[in-house]
Amino acid sequence: GEFFKTNKKLKSLSISYCMLGDTHIDLATALAGFDSLTEFELYHRHENLPWEDMNDEKAAVIIQALSGHSRLRKLSLSGNQIGTGGCAALATSGLMQNPNSRLMELDLNDNPINDPEHLDADLGAKFLASMMLGNTSLTRLNLSCTDIRTNGWIAIIAMLRSRNCRLEHLSLSTNQFDDATFKSLSDVLSNKLTLKTLELRKCNGVSEAGLRAISSILQNRAMKLVKLDLTGNAQVNDNVAAAFAKSLTKNTSLKSLILDDNNITSEGWAAFSQALCNKASYKETYNSNHTVQEIRFHDELPEDLEMLLECNRKNSVSQAAKKKIVQNFLRSVKMCGN
Repeated sequence: GEFFKTNKKLKSLSISYCMLGDTHIDLATALAGFDSLTEFELYHRHENLPWEDMNDEKAAVIIQALSGHSRLRKLSLSGNQIGTGGCAALATSGLMQNPNSRLMELDLNDNPINDPEHLDADLGAKFLASMMLGNTSLTRLNLSCTDIRTNGWIAIIAMLRSRNCRLEHLSLSTNQFDDATFKSLSDVLSNKLTLKTLELRKCNGVSEAGLRAISSILQNRAMKLVKLDLTGNAQVNDNVAAAFAKSLTKNTSLKSLILDDNNITSEGWAAFSQALCNKASYKETYNSNHTVQEIRFHDELPEDLEMLLECNRKNSVSQAAKKKIVQNFLRSVKMCGN
């Protein structure tokens, strides 16, 4: 308490791995006593801390105490057992719904937002969606490992569809989905032109068909997506790889595609190689993908694919196209030489 009394202009505060006990009331009182924060982090999850030391009710009290910090730009609340109560506190705090909100980053990773003990288990996700509907400042949202289910995702997807939503970085990893939800997500994100990074790691319950649907995000030439992470999705196989490779031929923004811990074989990699350099004709080579610079996998990639990615990395789009054409039709010239 004394620290906060003498630091009324404090801008950044991080509280990690701390045993709170009943001191969450004191912390909330202190936070309500000034309004200068631009960054706040509360991270409780640690193997040496009892899980019951933090709960939804305590988190809600602390969140509500932040309501006066109108200059807050980054709010990280990972690993705090936030559920329906904490989400309700966020929705009513004014941090997001204030027209003058400056909040740009919200991290709710590793919180059980889905509450099976509540009459409406998806109410937490609905609270989050409602508070973000009118927000235009948020650019980074992390909802990984939140146990949100179908009805909750429906609310979140409706929020993503809003014209006010200007997210650039979205992480929904380690959650439960179904194919219909993934298809709806794909349809919405295909037109979310502000999006630059999308993380869909370890998405349980999604079949090959659902993952193929996500590939359509890359087909909109107006998209600005730079990085797509599909690590740990066991259903990413050669058929899914072929769908993504086909989409890459229409894409001019993606630079990094992360496919670690998936089930792609030589057939799938051949599809990517063709997407980066279609040798059928001069025109097809020219219209290949010259933008993607990294396809990350837990094992070595085929040599020809590595060479094509290197060519894209080391050259501008036009230069890469020219060098691939020269390699295909004038084989005495080295593809990626200086």
